Amino acid sequence: MTQHLKLSMKDARRRNTGFYLIALLMFLFLALSPMQPWRGVANSITQGYATDEILLAGTVVRLDGEDSNKVVSASSDEQSNVLGVVINSNDSPITITDDSSGVFVVSSGRFEVLVSSANGSLSSGDPVSLSPTRGVAMRADDAQSYLLGTALESVDFSESSNILSTAPLVESDGTTINIGISKVLVELGLRPNPNYKDSDGVPEFLKELSSKVAGKQVASSRIYAGVAVAVLTILVAAVLLYGAIRNSIVAIGRNPLSRKSVLAGLTQVVIMSMIVFICGMLAVYLVLKL
Repeated sequence: MTQHLKLSMKDARRRNTGFYLIALLMFLFLALSPMQPWRGVANSITQGYATDEILLAGTVVRLDGEDSNKVVSASSDEQSNVLGVVINSNDSPITITDDSSGVFVVSSGRFEVLVSSANGSLSSGDPVSLSPTRGVAMRADDAQSYLLGTALESVDFSESSNILSTAPLVESDGTTINIGISKVLVELGLRPNPNYKDSDGVPEFLKELSSKVAGKQVASSRIYAGVAVAVLTILVAAVLLYGAIRNSIVAIGRNPLSRKSVLAGLTQVVIMSMIVFICGMLAVYLVLKL
């Protein structure tokens, strides 16, 4: 009887082990299989937003700085703040929205995006970033800090049949030209441009910090001004504290009976230094924000 029970327990353990092994193999097969239909669904989840603009499908947008429930068309100086691309509501199987939403925005997946000829024609596989025209993308190069995604189609702007509309573009010399606008399928994926070359000399960490403080991309001149104000503020506060502490130590050493009045004066200087520091940081914020 005991021997039979032991054999039964061994058989049960073998069956359980076999079941777990089969389940593990099935999980690995599904996880590593190139045909994973749920990936396309996850990448197609859209969010509904209100807007005060007329936004066509394919327009690149960002959140409204005054209302996080609204979106506006994004410009090339707001690359790091891009939210996604406007699509038609029936282009995604899953939508997170409410009755007040006016447009639907997606940040990943394969969708058509408005592109311009501002940086030349597009080939399949080219990186895509924001163009100078609001809400419109273009072929990216090493001058753009952020990428919107990768083009999955080609478009030759030299052929008029590929141009849906035109828009004015002011060049660096002040002249205005008309650029073509079309639509291409893009694999959306917001990310920093690995080939970006900083032409203004501002360290990347300062740009990221300034963008977080201001809630938008900040011009290099404002970043330099903010750094100068911050350094000056810290120096002034440090000099005040150092002088007050040094003089207090000397005064107490010469006349220990004056300790109480000396500490009171030191406290006033510390408070003044804190006020100077806070005012300086506020000035830095205003320089970056306005």
